[in-house]
Amino acid sequence: MARREKGSGSWDTVTKNDITYYRYRKKYVGMTSRKEFVGRTKADVKRKIQEFEAKSMRVNKKDYRKMTLGECIDNILQTLEPTFKTNNYATLQSTNRCYIKTNPIADVQMAAIDKIVIQTYYTNMSKKYSESTVKKTRTLFNIVFDYLVSCNIITENPAKGIKMPHKSKYAVQKKEHSFLSLEEAEKFYKTALMKADSALPGVRTGDYIYGRNARFCLLVLYTGMRIGEAYALTWKDIDFKNNTINIDKTMERIKVDGKYQWLIDTPKRPKSIRVIPLANRAKEQLLWLKTVSPGLEASGDDHIFVTENNIPPSQSTLTRTLKAILKRAGIESNGFGLHDLRHSFGSMLLQKGWEQNQPVDIKVISEILGHEDVSTTYNIYMHIMNKHKSEVINLLD
Repeated sequence: MARREKGSGSWDTVTKNDITYYRYRKKYVGMTSRKEFVGRTKADVKRKIQEFEAKSMRVNKKDYRKMTLGECIDNILQTLEPTFKTNNYATLQSTNRCYIKTNPIADVQMAAIDKIVIQTYYTNMSKKYSESTVKKTRTLFNIVFDYLVSCNIITENPAKGIKMPHKSKYAVQKKEHSFLSLEEAEKFYKTALMKADSALPGVRTGDYIYGRNARFCLLVLYTGMRIGEAYALTWKDIDFKNNTINIDKTMERIKVDGKYQWLIDTPKRPKSIRVIPLANRAKEQLLWLKTVSPGLEASGDDHIFVTENNIPPSQSTLTRTLKAILKRAGIESNGFGLHDLRHSFGSMLLQKGWEQNQPVDIKVISEILGHEDVSTTYNIYMHIMNKHKSEVINLLD
């Protein structure tokens, strides 16, 4: 992840007449003191910032034409920083640093940037990277050029309307989703909860071989949560009485000001905020984790996805545990990652429904997984739908 550049502003709150307001302060070039923006919500503050910076941007048309694309992007990203969530801003900075500044296009003067230059850039990028990577650069270009249009520095966005390379032209093709079959999921479950028959490195006889990390993996497998949603999960999100889980936040580890830190944020999409049913096997893992969590009692805002030292486990550590369980269970692990546990959840529901002659509505699965559009769910599980087409036709026989 990218670090924040120098000149970043700071967020805090201020209380006036017993009312708490959000405040953003930043020192702009040419000012002797920091400029303050205050509002009842962060959205109000961000709107004020954008209005101020759109009016006072210190780049005129002449300066703009002399700038290189790299300089222009740096300038505008710094200007727009307070309008983004921290993790989104870090992604934009990373995209700029890894895929634009390392490319000759960064040294092209803005006066020479046109649709042909950008189209050529996309084509060349497709020969080295994946479609999703190239789309990240398109997003950054559109943010930059749309902002310049809003400031009346240019009349139109040169990145608009450019056709992306065909999916088949990318050097790195999108990885096919991997799934556990019902039989493999059962093997995975039993293996993850195995106890040591004899002492192993770091494991005493009779203890669970894979400990907490295995429980985390099983929790994702039997809830379909995203990894970031699982990291953000606290005990107050679990309703053991009604057997539900409330998902309304996500957590990820990003680099800010040169240091890694865990950031909790609201999900990117509204459909990601949801309440999902708690399956018995998922409940088993939570009850076990509650008994071994640090402190006298795991409750309230305490996070569930933590190690014995009360810190979140790294994804690399979880992945090592996942691979070890798959290997011991005799399941092919090549290309299978943590996120595939989430997809296996939906796959298992579909397979189980067909086996018991009680087909599960794909829209229900879509809502549990928190997909913004049911078409996303269809695309992921198309292989299962196709497999059972012949079975449906055979009913006529």
